[in-house]
Amino acid sequence: MDERKPIAIKFMEIDTSGYFRDGRIVLRVVFRDEKGRLYEWVPRWEDVKNLYIEARRVEEINTKTKPVYFNEKKQEVASELAGFLNKFFMARRTK
Repeated sequence: MDERKPIAIKFMEIDTSGYFRDGRIVLRVVFRDEKGRLYEWVPRWEDVKNLYIEARRVEEINTKTKPVYFNEKKQEVASELAGFLNKFFMARRTK
């Protein structure tokens, strides 16, 4: 078993400027660690779907247990992310 401390990385951006060889758009999620090193994640559709489902479940639980003022900004961001993911993936799945 690996005893190393996990590297803490923080979200930086979503990049959709690249393409796969077959012409599909690449969804690249970019992270940065505390030393400034960049990490990229090119998730499978299943990974993104599971992340969205779990994030929504957790946010619903948190919204029920915290005062509304605490969640206003998080709900706004979650809404924007949900809208982005829905438009991005549904538009491409129907082509």
